[in-house]
Amino acid sequence: MNIVSTMVGLSIAGVASPMLMDMSLSPVIAQKKAQNFGLAESAAVLYVAQNQLKTDFDDLTEPVDQCTRSGTGMAINISCTFGENQFVQTVTRSWVMPPPPPPGQNNGGSQFTVERPDGEYAWWRKCPADDPWGVNGTNQHFVEDGYICVPVPAQGGIDPNDDMSTWLWDLRGQGLG
Repeated sequence: MNIVSTMVGLSIAGVASPMLMDMSLSPVIAQKKAQNFGLAESAAVLYVAQNQLKTDFDDLTEPVDQCTRSGTGMAINISCTFGENQFVQTVTRSWVMPPPPPPGQNNGGSQFTVERPDGEYAWWRKCPADDPWGVNGTNQHFVEDGYICVPVPAQGGIDPNDDMSTWLWDLRGQGLG
């Protein structure tokens, strides 16, 4: 009886061995796919980070060999593929390039779109709510005395946590803080 049960057990193991082999390789395959996904994701995210503030398609950096760039107009896609055969992983990231600044308002690569007006800030002259930067006429009324109004974001001091995304020009280092 021992020989028969051993033979039956070996027969079952022989029939089941392909499944056992698949089960033992699954974690290795998943790990390799995850590693390739991580490489593809890192390459795509790095490319977007390097290029997302550029306003001209021709200024975009060339992607690495494993990545391809596509897009029309201001919408850009970057697809990065790492791995071979069953381990291939592809990641695609997209973004929209910001529009270029209006003519005459290019600040040499600065994030700010308007040149700071000539003149000194006058602590007693605050820009009104309907002209928060003084560019819609407020500062033009006071051109002769050489003072400009304090922009609304700087009234009461500059918030150190302000991300400056709404600023027309740089307010830091102007004695407003």
